Amino acid sequence: MADVSTERTGSSTVRWSWLLVAACLLGTVIFAAHGLIDPVANGEDLLFGLWLYNGVILLAGIACFLRAARVREERAAWISFGLAQLCWVTANLIYTFFYASDKSPPYPSAADAFWLTDYVLYIAGFILLGRSRRQRLDLGTTLDIAIGVAALATLYVAVVITQVLDGAQGYPLAALLTNLSYPICDFALIATMIVFIGIGAQRLRGELLALTIGFVLFALGDGGFLVQGARGTYVFGGVIEISFLAAAVAIAAATALPPARVVEASLTRRRRVAIPLVGGTIATAVLIEASIDGTHPVTMVLAAATLGLVLARTAIDRVQIERLLRTSEVEARTDALTGLANRRSLIGDLGARIAAGEPSYLALLDLNGFKHYNDTYGHAAGDGLLRRIACSLERASAASTQAYRLGGDEFCLLGHGGDEGEVGAVAAAVVESGERFVVTASFGSASCPAEASDATDVLRLADRRMYAAKDGRRESAGRQSVDVLIAALEAHDPDLGRHVADVATLAVSVGRRLGINAGELNLLRTAAALHDIGKLAIPHAILRKPEHLDEDEWEFMRLHTVFGEKIVGSAPALAPAGAIIRATHERFDGAGYPDGLAGGQIPLAARIVFVCDAYDAMTQLRPYRRPLTASEALAELRRCAGTQFDPEVVEAFSDVISVPELAARPADLELVAA
Repeated sequence: MADVSTERTGSSTVRWSWLLVAACLLGTVIFAAHGLIDPVANGEDLLFGLWLYNGVILLAGIACFLRAARVREERAAWISFGLAQLCWVTANLIYTFFYASDKSPPYPSAADAFWLTDYVLYIAGFILLGRSRRQRLDLGTTLDIAIGVAALATLYVAVVITQVLDGAQGYPLAALLTNLSYPICDFALIATMIVFIGIGAQRLRGELLALTIGFVLFALGDGGFLVQGARGTYVFGGVIEISFLAAAVAIAAATALPPARVVEASLTRRRRVAIPLVGGTIATAVLIEASIDGTHPVTMVLAAATLGLVLARTAIDRVQIERLLRTSEVEARTDALTGLANRRSLIGDLGARIAAGEPSYLALLDLNGFKHYNDTYGHAAGDGLLRRIACSLERASAASTQAYRLGGDEFCLLGHGGDEGEVGAVAAAVVESGERFVVTASFGSASCPAEASDATDVLRLADRRMYAAKDGRRESAGRQSVDVLIAALEAHDPDLGRHVADVATLAVSVGRRLGINAGELNLLRTAAALHDIGKLAIPHAILRKPEHLDEDEWEFMRLHTVFGEKIVGSAPALAPAGAIIRATHERFDGAGYPDGLAGGQIPLAARIVFVCDAYDAMTQLRPYRRPLTASEALAELRRCAGTQFDPEVVEAFSDVISVPELAARPADLELVAA
């Protein structure tokens, strides 16, 4: 409830803030319309010159306090802005009631004290606002901020301060210092805002854009007031006051807008170009004007300093660009994960060796068991394993041999022609093993220019040899694993051993009939031979029960496909067969187990095994029923086609059974994982 209440309160204060913005805008429009018709009337009419003018500023202050109540993290900053608005109104009222008609007001007066406090509070607000958004500055951003501040100082001295000094000749020192304090405070305010934007590295959006507009209008109005006052042309109620009220409207609008988003630790690309360009243009214009009409020496020094900062910024950009180009070139030729050279680097180095006629060898290494490790322990662990293997490659290789990572779990060695013998030792050195995993490397090598004189041909030859070695290892590992599991199944139940052999023979024949390729036939035979391996986890009391199983026993029996997947999945070379084994009792209509798959969701190999398993089970003697004849079993399969079995598989099975030599034909495949 507290969160809901807070949200409602926030929405309510935003609505009130927009109402205050609308009121400020309406008051400004009325004041401007009245003043543009007759500026003097604005100054003489208390309704416009006193209550409407100060009312708009006061409403903007109230909006600041509402923002402080809504945004806890920035409360101190917005309270400071709100107090600044109150000081502004207080100073206006003091001046109107006590000094407006005084031909010799004191310097500084009580009104000056509140006006100058106004600046201090604005600057404090920006500092407080920046504390929650500051970021670490780089050198380039620091120079951008310095350029902005220096260009602003140049412009202010050239346009405002010199005018004030010229107009204040003969003034008492106190009056001169008081008049100078305003442009100096204006400069400090805008400079603080520039620093705040730079340190926060924020987009000029939301409340920051409104604040920027507001304080720029405030500074322009103040500068115009000082210049007109120095020239003796100032009249209250005209453009100067309109700019002050527009500034108040912008500040009020900032209270209702969302905070600007911090985008990066340095200024955005556009501002990186715009700030030196604008700053350099201002400094150049001031120097040109000085060469024609002459100007204050301080202005020329500031302009020269601005140009110096622009040149320094340009030099830093050039250095950073060159560094980025070098870094990009290194990154383009380096594998980000392991730090080894990558495929692009290999192609370049191999091409250079071939062009120079330097006898070399290239060896490709592919990891065995990495996918299982990565799937079991996660990608972060897999990345760590690849980094360790990369270090092992570099340590085990000769000093003249370069190691590369080509992507995924594939690595490469490029060495001198006489060092081919080190490849086997290096491959043996990258073995990683643990309690439940073993990761090794298969490799294939080719030499150039003896066996191939083109980089592509060398890579193709090494790749072919590497995959030949990997396939041989996979076949051996799969065959050994299957043999062990089948031996365990026969020891557990000799009848199951004979049953799975018959099912495997039938399944391969049906697979051939359906046009399955050799690789998929290998996987089909492996899954068929192991489809009952999960029954190792089923007690003999259930497996050999002479009567029908009860419901609890059936529930346990139905888990044998899940057990089978887990048993087979423990051998990485057989993992693809595990998913098929899990699905060998899924029905075509979706009423099977364990996952309720239907139709094409069930792997084709599982659908084939299901039909062959059912046929063999129906034609075998069971303690609780007689065996069916071949024709009776086939008729049952056809009856259940479309509900329990895949009709297409049943049709192919019927064709196989109708040609006895097909069903009895020995499989010319090995029991291996595809």
